[in-house]
Amino acid sequence: MEVYIHPGFFASESSWDIQDENGEVLFSGDAYPAGCDQEYTETNCIDAGCYTFNFYDDSGDGVVYCGGDQTVLVNGDTLINIPTETEAFVVSQEFCASSAEPACEYDYDANGAIGNGDILTMLTEFGCSQDCQYDANGDGTVNVLDVLYILTLIGDCPVEADVNLLLKDLTGQSTTVNSSAASQNNSAGLTIYDISGRIVPRPIFNLASGIYIIKT
Repeated sequence: MEVYIHPGFFASESSWDIQDENGEVLFSGDAYPAGCDQEYTETNCIDAGCYTFNFYDDSGDGVVYCGGDQTVLVNGDTLINIPTETEAFVVSQEFCASSAEPACEYDYDANGAIGNGDILTMLTEFGCSQDCQYDANGDGTVNVLDVLYILTLIGDCPVEADVNLLLKDLTGQSTTVNSSAASQNNSAGLTIYDISGRIVPRPIFNLASGIYIIKT
């Protein structure tokens, strides 16, 4: 976890802390010297769980004079951002963090399986049509089709098998492709389509039985 504090010229008015679910203060900062364009960074490890970030402004008028936003990042993701113009004596925001990494592509909640938690995570972006993080079917938007797609993948994350695939075109010519190299669409120059002509976003080693069109 990384905390970025921009207290502004009247820095002594600013302080912050992070508390766990029991209200215990885990990390904090204060007594910053006056000055412009200052940034203070604190990096700490936290366990999976939910926390509260509190930013205190003794004057309650915001950090508007050569200050900046107050930001908390966990695993590179911005979970808290308090704009510099926020006027309040204290601003409290909750955030939750997971210490685990996703076990597979659609394991959005990083619990090692694809299930209801991943669907709920995806629904936080429902309606997104640009730069969507949880666009499961790869069509550029998050909608009911993504929910239906995730439902076809419910279960434990698949174990990637590194195998060579023997592909034959309509003329009978054979091509050998390594599944690791072709695990994503357009990787190694391949695009996979199902029989209806839709691009198949799932890894090639995890394809269901059937007939597919592979464009190289």
